[in-house]
Amino acid sequence: MGDTESHMNGLINAVHLLSPLDDDFGQRSNLEEELANRYLLITYYAYQGFKARISGSDALQNMFRQNNTAAFSTFVSLIHFWKTQNIGHLEMRLNAMKLLPFFFATLPPTTKFHDIDASPLVDCLRHLTTSTQTVKEDRYKCDPSWEWIEGSESRLLCATIGSHFSSMFEDDMSFSLSSCRYRTSWSGMCTASSLYLHSVLDLWNGGSPMEPRLLRRFLSILKRDLDQSIGLLDSDEGQDFWFWRAFLGAYSIAKHQAQSYDPTLNGLQQAFSGFVESWKRATGLALWEEVHGRLLSVAWPTSQAQELGPNVWRSAIEYETSR
Repeated sequence: MGDTESHMNGLINAVHLLSPLDDDFGQRSNLEEELANRYLLITYYAYQGFKARISGSDALQNMFRQNNTAAFSTFVSLIHFWKTQNIGHLEMRLNAMKLLPFFFATLPPTTKFHDIDASPLVDCLRHLTTSTQTVKEDRYKCDPSWEWIEGSESRLLCATIGSHFSSMFEDDMSFSLSSCRYRTSWSGMCTASSLYLHSVLDLWNGGSPMEPRLLRRFLSILKRDLDQSIGLLDSDEGQDFWFWRAFLGAYSIAKHQAQSYDPTLNGLQQAFSGFVESWKRATGLALWEEVHGRLLSVAWPTSQAQELGPNVWRSAIEYETSR
């Protein structure tokens, strides 16, 4: 994994040079910059997904334990067996991976990206949430663990890559998106999915803090998406999905700060607290139980061991009264 970590660090540095997180970040719409951020998002997604699959299987962990390498024939035999048993929808995952070269193809300079219907991705996140909770509650251990057997993560990868291509074609999507409950940008949704898998479900990176520069970029992309779609606060259809993304950002920051405090996140923390407070004013909701119900309507665990969710909500209310 060491070489992959080095590649990720180099990629983060390169994207930062091409797409700096300055005051103009939220206003720029350069094609080359958008593609660079998408490349980083999907590369990180594939990398963390692979790491998480190893962590979720004793057999794979044993294979990669020595010098982070595994005998290729042994690895292939195990993957082939899982594929024949339809464990984890590996066929779908492999088909999705075949599309990755087209993902990075050169596009005409006139290309415009459009919003996507994120409902297939949200549906995968719901199923993955249920699977993760089942693993925590079940006394019987599987190998790989149930969230990987069930296959929602593979379906999510497939939907994520497919929606990238959908975002390049407005004509086929314009009618359904006009009243779409889960309308958003591809980058905003991919970022939200990554933060959800990392900060809420703890599937990625073993629950350890995300690399600070990467977290700031993800949060900046999500903030841009929320700024550009803030009109959804006046819409009954898209209101709760907008709030889910806002709360997810605030939640991710709070969790990171509790694990590894980073003063450079303070500005983003205020911004996401402001988003949550704006939703509170628009809906008039105040009780955590009501707020939790709105989060559940998109994707959220029914119960969590820690009280971070209620604490984030209380902090947003305190932010409102302190202004």
